[in-house]
Amino acid sequence: MALYTGKVAAMKQIIHVARFYIFYFRSFLSFDMGALHRAVVFPLMLFALIVASGDCFNTNGKKNKSNNGGEGPLSVSCPTAQVPGTINTAITQTFPSLQAIINKADPSIPVYGLYSWESYYEKGGVNNYQQEVQQVGWATVRIGGLYEYADSIPDSTMINIVNSGVEVLFTLMMKGTRRDTCSSDEDFIQKYIAFVDKKIGKYGPEDKNGTKGSFWTGHPSLPYRPVIYWEIWNEPNEHYMYALPSSWNSVTMTQKAALYAKLLVASYDYIKAKWPSVKVVGFSASGVSRNDMWAKESPGNIGFIEMVHQNIKTMYGNGKAANCYDILSDHPYVHCAPPDSEDIPSQWYHYSIANSHAGYREIMSRYGNGGKPVWFTEIGWHRNTGAFPASAQPFSVSERIQAAYVCRLYMTAMRLGVERVHVMFLLDADNFNGGFFNNQTRAWRESARAVQTMTRIMPNPKIAGAISDGADGYYAYRFESNCLAQSSPIIIAAWNVAGEKNVAIPCDSGDYIVTDMLGGTIETTNEGSGINIQIGPCPVFIKKK
Repeated sequence: MALYTGKVAAMKQIIHVARFYIFYFRSFLSFDMGALHRAVVFPLMLFALIVASGDCFNTNGKKNKSNNGGEGPLSVSCPTAQVPGTINTAITQTFPSLQAIINKADPSIPVYGLYSWESYYEKGGVNNYQQEVQQVGWATVRIGGLYEYADSIPDSTMINIVNSGVEVLFTLMMKGTRRDTCSSDEDFIQKYIAFVDKKIGKYGPEDKNGTKGSFWTGHPSLPYRPVIYWEIWNEPNEHYMYALPSSWNSVTMTQKAALYAKLLVASYDYIKAKWPSVKVVGFSASGVSRNDMWAKESPGNIGFIEMVHQNIKTMYGNGKAANCYDILSDHPYVHCAPPDSEDIPSQWYHYSIANSHAGYREIMSRYGNGGKPVWFTEIGWHRNTGAFPASAQPFSVSERIQAAYVCRLYMTAMRLGVERVHVMFLLDADNFNGGFFNNQTRAWRESARAVQTMTRIMPNPKIAGAISDGADGYYAYRFESNCLAQSSPIIIAAWNVAGEKNVAIPCDSGDYIVTDMLGGTIETTNEGSGINIQIGPCPVFIKKK
């Protein structure tokens, strides 16, 4: 924030330092100290910070200058947290052509998405989490969870979702019916089609005869926002489609891929015949590795996607392999690895979202689906604190790093050309401490604050160029901040994967605002040679005033 002279400047300096104190020393305040101790220590720390604040602003209230004559690199108020694991920045991330991504059509919906079980979206009574979803700025929500057990979700839940104004993706998975509960593949598929018909028939758009879904005819006063996007099953390369836990090991990836090939084709043909405007989202595969090194009988996404395409080609021909889904979805979980580099835990495979994405993009192109969108419909990072024990996941990250990874994931996805990213979860659930809000208190976690910062600064972003495309773990991109608006200011986003780094950001002369991922700001001036700034795993955003 800008500081001015006189009494006003003094007051603003105090406010600035107080914000600084609150931000950096929340953990200090959380200790159980006596009132006397706090009364003595707090003023001393505050005085020290007032003195130290000259690192960012001089005593005359002038803006911090960059490397063109200022006091050194800017350091915004988001300290580096411990990065887990061993980050390998030497592994090249396989990105598509930058120019090809820049040339893509402007996105009609921002990349910012959320994954929520409907039962968690409903928590909180009349208010539920509609307000929080709107305040954060999520544009799209994937709905899954308990509704899959019932004929429909509660009308109250759907009303709240509709009133949020978000785009909805429904995942169609029968948890009560699996292949091992049916007499044949055909019996399983027939029951699934009946399930699909009921769901889309209630919440979907007009069918080929012009009939609206029953939910919409039953609530004529609601904004008409039918669900257009429907995902065929959840993680069929895992156990959910085929067998009970007691027989997981008896079902091979070959069996899963063959059954899903039939299910995907049958679902696509039925849906398109009855609801031509519906978009069918296929695969929903779980797991990610650096490349296609996973054995075909492993649960990796690349091998499964390849096998399903091959099965469809064998059973139905090339034409059907190229016409059996509208969007490919993936769940590129990487445990504690970053979204934009590689982490090498000793007992696991090498993870790289970018290189995995390149792997199934190649498969899609080979089978005639190269031009179709890709969505990440489930992904997240397990915090080492939360509603569930950290041991529930093999790896976990701090709350600060979780927030940084989510922000970087959205931007990495845009660099890859991925159109939607649904981050798991709204609240902690399913033994996963990935929630954006505290389950009991509704308190915002840093991940929610960080996403809100992004959506405020870049409400509908589109990548416009690269300053650094990941060399040695350093990323810096130019984004159109709101590509559908008449005026779309350019935002520079920058971070360094493994630790702190001083960089010079090239930009036009003039005054700039630097914002950290949690909303702290510093004003600076570039007089011609760029902005000299210290960055780290937590991204910063630079905007010309």
